[in-house]
Amino acid sequence: MSNKITTSLHTLPVELAYRILDKLDVLDIFWSLRNVCTRINTIVDTYYPYQMLTTLDLHHNQIGAAGTQHLADVLRNNATLTTLSLSNNSIGDAGAQHLAAALRNNTKLTTLDLHYNQIGATGAQHLADALRNNKTLMTLSLSYNSIGDHGTQHLADALRNNTTLITLSLSSNSIGDTGAQHLAAALRNNTKLITLDLHYNQIGATGAQHLADALRNNTTLMTLSLSYNSIEDHGTQHLADTLRNNTTLTRLSLSNDSIGAAGVQHLADALRNNSTLTTLNVQSNQIGDAGTQHLTDILRNNKTLTTLNLSNNLIADAGAQHLADALRNNTTLTTLSLSNNSIGDAGAQYLADALRNNSTLTTLNVEWNKIGIGGAEYLADVLRNNTTLTTLNIQWNQIEDDGVQHLADALQNNTILTTLTLSNNSIGDAGAQHLADALRNNTTLTILSLLNNSIGDAGAQHLADALRNNTTLITLDLGGNQIGATGAQHLADVLRNNKTLTRLSLSHNPIGDDGTQHLADALRNNTTHTTIDLHLNQIGATGAQHLADALRNNKTLTRLSLSNNQIGDAGAQYLADALRNNITLTTLILGNVFGGNLIGDTGAQYLADALRNNSTLVTLDLGSNQIGATGAQHLADVLRNNKTLTRLSLSHNPIGDDGTQHLADALRNNTTLTTLILGNVFGGNLIGDTGAQYLADALRNNSTLKNLLVFFNNNISSTVQKQLKREDNRMK
Repeated sequence: MSNKITTSLHTLPVELAYRILDKLDVLDIFWSLRNVCTRINTIVDTYYPYQMLTTLDLHHNQIGAAGTQHLADVLRNNATLTTLSLSNNSIGDAGAQHLAAALRNNTKLTTLDLHYNQIGATGAQHLADALRNNKTLMTLSLSYNSIGDHGTQHLADALRNNTTLITLSLSSNSIGDTGAQHLAAALRNNTKLITLDLHYNQIGATGAQHLADALRNNTTLMTLSLSYNSIEDHGTQHLADTLRNNTTLTRLSLSNDSIGAAGVQHLADALRNNSTLTTLNVQSNQIGDAGTQHLTDILRNNKTLTTLNLSNNLIADAGAQHLADALRNNTTLTTLSLSNNSIGDAGAQYLADALRNNSTLTTLNVEWNKIGIGGAEYLADVLRNNTTLTTLNIQWNQIEDDGVQHLADALQNNTILTTLTLSNNSIGDAGAQHLADALRNNTTLTILSLLNNSIGDAGAQHLADALRNNTTLITLDLGGNQIGATGAQHLADVLRNNKTLTRLSLSHNPIGDDGTQHLADALRNNTTHTTIDLHLNQIGATGAQHLADALRNNKTLTRLSLSNNQIGDAGAQYLADALRNNITLTTLILGNVFGGNLIGDTGAQYLADALRNNSTLVTLDLGSNQIGATGAQHLADVLRNNKTLTRLSLSHNPIGDDGTQHLADALRNNTTLTTLILGNVFGGNLIGDTGAQYLADALRNNSTLKNLLVFFNNNISSTVQKQLKREDNRMK
């Protein structure tokens, strides 16, 4: 009898073992071959692709505490992994305990993300115990858990001795004044932490006082976020007192903190002496004109602040005047946001006068104010000579055609401004003509937004004529205007030769099939355009055919949006035929939460057949169409083998439980889809408890899908929703 020879990884020569590992995914090696035996550990550790595994992203899976234990066993001796994301995995306190045990021995991991994981005070204690001895972890995110004051105390105790952690995120953890006190006590001695995020907690004035006291001695913390708490004026005073002497904090965020003029006065007083703070965010408070005056006093002399956000703060013309007075002499501020206030023409004049002499401000945001024609004229006058402003946002004001004329005249000679946002300003054809005249000579503007105005075909012609010679504009947004087929033709004519424009939005315009034909003809030869948005444009099957013909030859378009039209099954067939050979389009939007394209089961079949051969499309949105169970089956069949699609939306389609079953069956084999949307705020998919269970069963075997939106506007009972969410938080 002949001797039977058996071989295994335990006995194979190393080079042969490497060749076997070549056939495995690195993640499979990580999960399955570590800690099998000492020899295999050695082989894996010396295998080059495994040595390159430094980042592992497992967010939005169903790992739970048990899976975390297996992962922790691997981490104890792993010598390559530096970044690990386990967010949204329901690991709980037990999972945190497993990770903590691994962190005691691990000497490589530098970043650990555990947000949204149902970790409470006990889990925080386990992690804190590990942090006392760990010498490598630098970034820890525990946001959106349930740590509370007690868990914060454990972490704070660990921070007293830890010498490596530089970033700690504890936002949305029900931390109150007591928890803030614990952290403050740790900060007095900690010499490593640079960033502390405490936004969305329950910290009041007392908690702010504790943190402020600690910052007097702390010499390392550079970024502190206390936004969305309730520190109010009194708490702001405590922080301000600290800023007088603190020499390390550079970024402070206090938005939505119920701060009024008195609180800002405290900050202003402190900033007279402070020489390190560069960014101050006090958005969405109640500062008003009086509070703005206090800030003005310090901006005159402060030499470090570069970014100031005063949006949504009840600031009117008087407040703008105060800020303008300061800007005349200020030499450091580069970004000023005043959006959503009540600044009118007078306030715009004050700001414009200041910009004549200011030589540092590069970004000014005055959207959602009350600036009219006069205010636009003031701002235009300053643009003629200003040599620093690169971004101006004036959307949602009332500048109209005459105001645009002033701005356009300034653009003729301005050589600095690169981004101009004029959306929602009642601009018509005359205003478009003024801008077109400017674009003929302007050589710096790259982004122009004219969304939601009243520009028609004549205005589109003016802009098109200008684009024939303009060589700098990259993005043009004309969505929400009154451009029809004729206007689309003018723009299409220029696209044939224009070599710089890459993104054009004509959404929500009545261009119809004829206008679409003109654009499609241009796309056949255009070699620069990458994105075109034609949603809500009265496009039917004929228009879709024109675009499909263009896609067969076009080599640059990567994104096409056609939602809210009427292309139907016939139009879907035309596009599907084009997709078989197209090698550049990555995103196709044929529906969204607001409307689809009357595509039914037959259209879904055409698209599914195309996806069998297409190897580039990664996003397909079919929301708000008429796809039922049969159409879902066609798409499911192709999902079994498709290797490129990562995002599929079928929201607001009547697929029902039967259609859901087909999709669930496909998910068992699919290895690329990361997002599946089966419901939205405007309508669901007639999915009940049975369909939801099909999906849940499929997810047990699928480790690729990260987000499954199915609970919006379907017929799934609250009991089943709660149960399935507990089992797998990828289901939403």
